[in-house]
Amino acid sequence: MTLNLIPRSKGVYVLVIKISNTVVLNLRIGTYTLKPGYYCYVGSALSHGGLHSRIKHHLRKPKERVWWHIDYLTSRDDVLVTHVVFSESIKDLEEVIAEELMKSKCWEPSIKGFGCSDRESYTHLFKCLCSTHECVDDVKEVMMILNSNPKVLTLTQ
Repeated sequence: MTLNLIPRSKGVYVLVIKISNTVVLNLRIGTYTLKPGYYCYVGSALSHGGLHSRIKHHLRKPKERVWWHIDYLTSRDDVLVTHVVFSESIKDLEEVIAEELMKSKCWEPSIKGFGCSDRESYTHLFKCLCSTHECVDDVKEVMMILNSNPKVLTLTQ
């Protein structure tokens, strides 16, 4: 599946990203260090352009603008989006997915307030504790439980 096959409809998505080197992020919510490994970020695309536009923005390097917390990661050359798990939905499932990942054995909450400063969630950034394959499958399972028919775009391993 290529980026061109991602619909322009509204939906929810999870970016699985590989951080190759230790990263220090200076955000409005504080300064944080992320160790190398796989992480995921939960987001929604409920406005104009939908999933296609939002995911395309996250994959673009260099960024025209660094706007969201996740942009501080995805704009870096040593950070790669390896998978995108997405689902079309008019419902805002972002918080529900983040809350389910909080309970997972494969995901550990990362930076408090990351990607959810406008929400009640603890975080929308999680570190993978299992194999990459297991972590991607876990995200798909969470989305299937919500009847959201997830699809996976594999970009690189």
